[in-house]
Order: sequence, then structure tokens, then C-alpha cells
Amino acid sequence: MLPLALTALLISVAGGGGASPEPHSVAWDGKATRPYADATARIRFAAPAAGHLVTAHHFPDARAGQLTDSFVVTVAGNLALSVDLFANPGRLSLSDYVTTHLRFLKTPATATAEGQAGKAQVRAILLDQPRTGQAFGQRLAVFALSDARIVRISCPDRDEPALARLFEKALESFEERAP
Repeated sequence: MLPLALTALLISVAGGGGASPEPHSVAWDGKATRPYADATARIRFAAPAAGHLVTAHHFPDARAGQLTDSFVVTVAGNLALSVDLFANPGRLSLSDYVTTHLRFLKTPATATAEGQAGKAQVRAILLDQPRTGQAFGQRLAVFALSDARIVRISCPDRDEPALARLFEKALESFEERAP
């Protein structure tokens, strides 16, 4: 346990672990984006053009239903977007995967629709979770990659225009990169 904690500390201090080097001293205007690419996960998506931090975590030993990669985008220390990739070695259909492994995303109050995601315009399940007394309303998209992974992109506050815009840009720009 200690070596893992020490490794995480060294990575965070050294600036490794996939964190983008953008300093927080430049404010994001809530509109402009630029591509963020991760060679380990072989993906690219839109992130704020300035004033953000992308923290990446990779889990190479993930089993079905577990995270293989996770990206947390923060702006001024606050969550702005999350992109999570899940293992799907059985190549379940998107609907079956969501029912089997991500059923917690669907509550009786969740609105669900079909849509498209990424530059490849793949089929996506779009979910809108309403605001409650204890949580912001979230917007999520779930879609499959060609290499047996499932992607979940999450907007932590669908009612915040800048975050909703970032979610839409990340969703439409998402692309799987060749190894």
C-alpha cells in the first residue's frame, strides 16, 4: 500500500500521470476549447482552451465493467467535465452494457434519449439527470469504442451554460486514436 501511495505522490509532484500542464493563472472564457489527447488511452476530446487541469488515471488490469481510464477536467479547482472509459471485453451491445454495468445511471427521474457521439458519429445513449435538493442536474453520454471499451462523458451541472457547452464540444469532438 505504501509504494502505491508514494508512487501517486511522486506522480502528482512531478506533474506526471497525464495531467495537462495548463496553469490556473489564465482564466477560461467558458467558450474556447482545444484538443486534449492521451496517448495511453488513445483518445482525444475538447477541453477548455485555458485555465484548466486534466488529471488522467489509467487502470491496465481492469476487468469487465471496471474503469480502464479516467479523466477529470477541472477549471479554477472545480469539476468541469469527466471522461471515463470502461472495459467491455465481452463486447456487449451498448444497451446491454449500460443495463449490466451502468444501471445506476438510470433512475426513474432520468430522461433517456438516443443520439450520436464523436467524430465517428457512433450511437450514444444520452441521459439527463434532474437537479435535486442535494445534487446538480447532470448530463451524460455513453457510447462504445471499436476496441471493446465504453465511454461515459459527464457534465457535472447541466444548468451551467459553460459546462453544458464544454460537454457538447467534448462529445462531438471525441475520437479514438490509432495505437
